[in-house]
Amino acid sequence: MRPERDFDYKSKALISCITGLIYDNRFSWVTRWNTKGIIVEVRSWLDSALVYKAITENESPEYTYTDQRTALEPGPVGINCAAHN
Repeated sequence: MRPERDFDYKSKALISCITGLIYDNRFSWVTRWNTKGIIVEVRSWLDSALVYKAITENESPEYTYTDQRTALEPGPVGINCAAHN
């Protein structure tokens, strides 16, 4: 039997949006696994205010963040950001 354990995964996103906003966000996911190797708890952290700002300030003219959609839109549409190298 495996011991119960936690796993912490951290990552970072650094991009610039068409409005010039620098999207510099860090993410952390902590998972707790039981003795059978099954995830029993997940906790995550990120700057949700920055996510909201990036989406709402860089929306596609085709639709807005608050529009109700009945079909999946092909991406990436809506955020108009480019990755930094």
